[in-house]
Amino acid sequence: MNAIKKAKKPAITMKIAVKFARTSLKKLFILNYLIDMSYNIVVLLLGSNINDPENNIQIALEKIENKVGLILINSEFIISAPVDFVSYNNFCNIAVKIKTQLSPVRLLQQLKNIEKDMGRLKDSAHFGVYQDRIIDIDIILFNNIKFISERLVIPHHKNLFERDFAREIINEVK
Repeated sequence: MNAIKKAKKPAITMKIAVKFARTSLKKLFILNYLIDMSYNIVVLLLGSNINDPENNIQIALEKIENKVGLILINSEFIISAPVDFVSYNNFCNIAVKIKTQLSPVRLLQQLKNIEKDMGRLKDSAHFGVYQDRIIDIDIILFNNIKFISERLVIPHHKNLFERDFAREIINEVK
């Protein structure tokens, strides 16, 4: 009789385990779906024109991937002359599409922290004019939303519509 009881327990356990696994898979699928829906698709534009601009951008991309979200695609690097100010240093630029759970404001905070970590202590808005910079990271698009606050406007009108070099590489990742 003990042999029969021992044989039945695994069968019952197996049925429960299979039922639990099916339920868990459904829950896991739904959870993954909901998590995936909570991500935001964002296009960023990065630029640098001092020290080693291409290396500065590579460092910024690593920091973005570590602190902000997954880089889905990036454009080719492009070299451009400074816009709206005079400098002997050309810019190296790249556009990237990322997947992040951050809100627009929180994303801006994280990007400003990355800029600060890399040595950019003051934004151009602080000085009232553009100047050479080790890194500049702009939020160009955030899902399909329009967002306006004191510190952030999405979509980024100048880079989307006024600057040919930016429009070119942004279109590579849209």
